[in-house]
Amino acid sequence: KKTIKIPENVANEHKYFKIDYFIRSAKKYLPIAQKYFPEIVSEIKGIAEGSSQDFDDIWLLNLEEIWGDDYFDKCTSIVVREIDDNIYLYHNEDFDEDFDNNLAMVKANVNNKVKFLSLTFAGMIPGSSISLNSFGLVQGINSLHPIDYRVGIPKNIISRAILESDS
Repeated sequence: KKTIKIPENVANEHKYFKIDYFIRSAKKYLPIAQKYFPEIVSEIKGIAEGSSQDFDDIWLLNLEEIWGDDYFDKCTSIVVREIDDNIYLYHNEDFDEDFDNNLAMVKANVNNKVKFLSLTFAGMIPGSSISLNSFGLVQGINSLHPIDYRVGIPKNIISRAILESDS
């Protein structure tokens, strides 16, 4: 049974909306992601297999630039440095209400090299929201409306890869 769906307002607002259109668009990114980040593509395949979902649906879900960035105002992050040099990162999730009950915290240990803690959405790889790793890196991912639609490495793959960075 499919449980992944594109939010209704995208379906209603997109003049070419058909799920197959979005899946075809998302597939263009797969060879590039596979070339540079095969282990992360494997994670996405694992999410699909572990949740008994179709890989194309899970792949599309992880490519917000295909189906979501033009339709939603999403996250906001604010960094505050106080006089005593304490630094605080505040982050909210302003995503579509269809995703309200789909949040998860992922605690991972990657090859005994790095650990991370990441807020994510069901079906998505860690790194697409707020995260921190054992090297002290803290990341807050926000969405901007794209002006460059060239095919490349999807932003969620890049943000997931950053979780393993030591600087």
